[in-house]
Amino acid sequence: MREVGVEVLLNKSPDRVIDLCGQFENIGIDIVWLSDHYFNRNPYVISPLILKYLRNLKVGIGVSNPYVIHPAYLASMVFTLSEIGGDRFNLGLGAGDKTTLESIGIRRERAIRRLRETIEIIRGLAEREYLEYHGEIFQIRHAKMRFKPPVKPRIFVGAQARQTLKLAGELADGVLLNASHPEIVRNMLQHLDEGLRKRTEEERRTFRIFVHMCLSVSEDREKAIKAAKPVVAYIAAGLPDEYVRDDKMRELISRIRAALLEGGSSKAVPLVTEELVDMLSVSGTLRECMDRIEQLLKLRENIGVVFGSPLAPSQDEAIKLLRALVDFVKRVQ
Repeated sequence: MREVGVEVLLNKSPDRVIDLCGQFENIGIDIVWLSDHYFNRNPYVISPLILKYLRNLKVGIGVSNPYVIHPAYLASMVFTLSEIGGDRFNLGLGAGDKTTLESIGIRRERAIRRLRETIEIIRGLAEREYLEYHGEIFQIRHAKMRFKPPVKPRIFVGAQARQTLKLAGELADGVLLNASHPEIVRNMLQHLDEGLRKRTEEERRTFRIFVHMCLSVSEDREKAIKAAKPVVAYIAAGLPDEYVRDDKMRELISRIRAALLEGGSSKAVPLVTEELVDMLSVSGTLRECMDRIEQLLKLRENIGVVFGSPLAPSQDEAIKLLRALVDFVKRVQ
């Protein structure tokens, strides 16, 4: 049966987040991915609360970057959460958002190398008594953890670009494909397979793939599209050029990037067209969203989904429509 996840933005109090996650668990959601941004609540603080209060729901960090936390310190947090949640806890790592990092004075340089070394260090600290690691970025000298995780930490990579996808296939336990259109996901899977070819048959069999889509669903189609536009603007700004083959679309995305830098979403959102919403989100009525999700799931047998914000115009409507989508996804063969 396919797994279904939901992205949870930590822009609410911890009590409200736990209540929302309880509602997600009740409608059949398997895993919540807690967003990791310095300007919101901290996912490493909220994760143990969810793991303790809710006994079946899995929790993932979606996603941390290898710049703001040293890999050894990150390993300590991950191993502790594995003690609390066992195999229900999942670590998501990504290359980091350039704009967000620069806003706190960090330059995103050598992102793929840094991501690779972070994964290798966490794995090394989990598996070895002492770790000697001499990377191009990180140096670990005779480091020893005074406790070990009860289970091997499961590491996912959030990815779009070819080199990040290759790395995910080569090293990670799973991937979060940040995409919503079948053609883009198909291309991403080809890049992922470049890395997976280096793995054993057993590793390929257990590798987990999630399509992490921007979902905006409402019985009022126009409301759904309008709600998606602010998120689509930011997705467009970070989309690798290789996925944009149409010159007019490439020029539009370039204008949106410039608008975001100049005046934020208020300047960029008016530029977002319905065509771009269709390309970078799953938006519309429940039936329209089901049709698109089915196209995505049919690309590969082991694909699961993560529903990302904005979900629906209201929380009540989101829970109602998500229940229908969860039932639908788990029926798709």
